[in-house]
Amino acid sequence: MSQTTVIHVARPSRPPAAPVGVLQIARRVLRKYFRTRGLFVMGIVQSALFLFFFRFVLGGALHAGTTRYVD
Repeated sequence: MSQTTVIHVARPSRPPAAPVGVLQIARRVLRKYFRTRGLFVMGIVQSALFLFFFRFVLGGALHAGTTRYVD
């Protein structure tokens, strides 16, 4: 017969406070974002495309009262 070993992992008595958890998750996500070149490059490219799209394609379609949308 094989012998089974049970490992007990100690858990904290209470979960971390919300700000601590949020900062930990944000740090992990940002590290992954900057380490994955495709995500980083596409994030910049997509932002630039949206900027140009709203400025040059929809710039004349949006009316903001007496002032121009671009101003």
